[in-house]
Amino acid sequence: ATGAAGGAKLEESLLERVKSFVRTAVQGTRITLLREGEAGEPPQRLPATLQVGRDLQSAQITGTDEKLSFSMLDISEIFTVGADGTEAFPDAIMAGLTEEEHGRLLRVCCQALPGRAASICLLEASPESRQAFLYGMRALHRQAI
Repeated sequence: ATGAAGGAKLEESLLERVKSFVRTAVQGTRITLLREGEAGEPPQRLPATLQVGRDLQSAQITGTDEKLSFSMLDISEIFTVGADGTEAFPDAIMAGLTEEEHGRLLRVCCQALPGRAASICLLEASPESRQAFLYGMRALHRQAI
């Protein structure tokens, strides 16, 4: 019975994390968008805001010089260094990051990002906020299917 109770507590904790992420993301949350630098240069770090639509079906990333919009249905995968290794990320992005930043890095792959590569790399503020993003976006994607 202890195993079932522990599993239920873990599920409840994950549910709370997802709810908290969604509440924050609907209001708009700060992220750092990474853009590949010129040959041999570290990636550019661009302040941006992630905002999930109130319908929970879409998201928008707004930076100083661009706006990316995508449907939750368009998300095909979300990678992290811990789960997927550094090979899941472009070399030009990995080359300019510290070990600490590896724990905050995400790569969101979408089927349709107009006028842009099919993935974006971003840094969250902490490993905990990276995990909340991962769980939250995956849950929103599953809910949209």
